[in-house]
Amino acid sequence: MQLIADSIDFKQYLLESEGTEKVVRASEFIDRVIDRLYGEQANNSPQTPWHKIGENFQMRPGEVTLWAGINGHGKTLVTSQIALHLMVQAQKVCIASFEMKGEATMARMVRQASGSAMPTVDYIRRFHNWTDEQLWIYDQQGVCDATTLRGVMKYSHEKLGVQHFFIDSMMKVVKGDDDYNGQKDFVNEVTAIAQETGMHIHLIAHVKKKEDELALPNKFDVKGSSSITDLVDNVCIVWRNRIKEKKLADSKLKPEEMDEGRKLPDAV
Repeated sequence: MQLIADSIDFKQYLLESEGTEKVVRASEFIDRVIDRLYGEQANNSPQTPWHKIGENFQMRPGEVTLWAGINGHGKTLVTSQIALHLMVQAQKVCIASFEMKGEATMARMVRQASGSAMPTVDYIRRFHNWTDEQLWIYDQQGVCDATTLRGVMKYSHEKLGVQHFFIDSMMKVVKGDDDYNGQKDFVNEVTAIAQETGMHIHLIAHVKKKEDELALPNKFDVKGSSSITDLVDNVCIVWRNRIKEKKLADSKLKPEEMDEGRKLPDAV
C-alpha cells in the first residue's frame, strides 16, 4: 500500500486542453466496435468475485458503477472485496475513502484476503507488500472538494496507471442531500473523467431511509437527484438480509426451519 499525499497540487492535472478534433467519421470506430463485441474488451474486462455472475457483468474501461445501499448494509465491505478481486486480476486500484482511515480500510481488506478476523503479523506484512504497485489510498478523511478530487483521479490515472478508482462516498463531496444540481454536476464530471481516461470509477451512495430495512431497495430509492442513476453506466444495490438474521435469531425455530433459514442469502 502507498499513500497519495494531500500536498500535491492536483488542480494542475485539470488544466490540459480538451483537444480540438471531436467530430470524426463514424467508420473510425470500426476497430473499437469489433473489440467491444468480440475482442479483449468483450472477453477480458475485470469481473466480480462472484462466480454466479460470471461474464454477465464486467467492469469495463471508461464506465461508472454506482454502489448504493442502506447505512450499515455493507456497501464499503462489498466494494472492498471488489477492489481486492480487481488486484487479483492484475488491475491497479485507488481508494478515496472519506469515511474510513487508511489503516481501517487496509485492516478490513487484509481480513477479507486472509479469510480470518485476526491474520498473523507475517501475513499482514506479506499482504501489504503484495499491494505495492497495485493499490493506492488517497489519505483524506471528512469532506473533499470536488475539484480537488477530480485532480486526484486524473493524477492517479496519468502518474500511477490506476484503472479503478473508488469514491466512498458521494455525500462527502457534494454538500447537502437536496443539492440536486451539485450532485448532477459532480456525476457528470465523474463520467467525463471515466470516458476521458478509460478508468472505471466506482461511486458509493446512500439510499433514502424507509420505515424498516426489510424491503429490498431499488434505483429509485437512491438518495438525491434522479440524475445520479441516470448518468452512470451501472447501478448495484447492496442489501443486507435482515429477514434472515431475524429468522435465525428466533430461539423457537425447529431444526428444519433453521436449515431453511440458512439457505437464504446473507445479502443481495
